Amino acid sequence: MGAKEKVEIVAAWAAQESGPGWTNSPVWYIRKDRERGFVLEALQPEEQTAQMQVLAEASATIARQMRAFVEMAVNESTAARTRRAADLTWRGRQTGKGGGA
Repeated sequence: MGAKEKVEIVAAWAAQESGPGWTNSPVWYIRKDRERGFVLEALQPEEQTAQMQVLAEASATIARQMRAFVEMAVNESTAARTRRAADLTWRGRQTGKGGGA
């Protein structure tokens, strides 16, 4: 048996989640896998190093804000793409070119 292959981590971030009667602070990470591509996994608090726990609150705050900004950008660009597609379809109908009846 050869040496264990090194795992390549693509991204990692902490999260702070809670609901009625529970809380959890996983550290999520994406790793590369030869067969499956990118794989999302998590380390539970008891699996985290002291260094991870020191950074966890800042990471969770930044990840929460980044997620909100990305969500806004994606929704805005999706809406813009939808508007452009609808506009192109409408113009195509007016000129007899393009999609739609």
